[in-house]
Amino acid sequence: MVSKKFSITFLLAVAIVAQGLGWTSVVMADTETPAVRTAPESASQQPAFATTSEPNFPQPKINGDIIAPEVLARRVVERWRAMIDRNFHLAYQFCSPAFRALYTPKAHAGRYGSAKMVWERVQVQSIAADGADAAKVYVKIFSRVPLPDTEKMIPHVTVVTESWLRSEGEWWYVPDN
Repeated sequence: MVSKKFSITFLLAVAIVAQGLGWTSVVMADTETPAVRTAPESASQQPAFATTSEPNFPQPKINGDIIAPEVLARRVVERWRAMIDRNFHLAYQFCSPAFRALYTPKAHAGRYGSAKMVWERVQVQSIAADGADAAKVYVKIFSRVPLPDTEKMIPHVTVVTESWLRSEGEWWYVPDN
């Protein structure tokens, strides 16, 4: 049994690390907490990912003038579908041409491959335009993270800010270095 003091210390440490990674917010809870939803266990439940065309998918809030926000939202979800499947080679294909010119697919995969976190689903919350061809996309990520020194995984929900650029008619993810 994990002590309550250890749990609070662990949650605080995760929040500090998340803040250092630039995540805008972190919400963690025990698996018994109903406010935090875990991955669906059957096809009748919510999908692991959703596109903006699916019913009951909350449409992202769009701030500013941006070209093709629905295409951008779809690209974000498609990239995260690859990440959830741990298909880092496919996720690499969504990275900007400038990033791909500097980093190999293997180097890109190395950024994520050893993570013990299990991504379960994502939701595009909002898109903030920075001109017509650049945007910050706020993505809510539902995952499970391991408790240290145990096999237990706990639900974890966070919102990350991703940078995306539109070039030659296509939206590209710009990873932080």
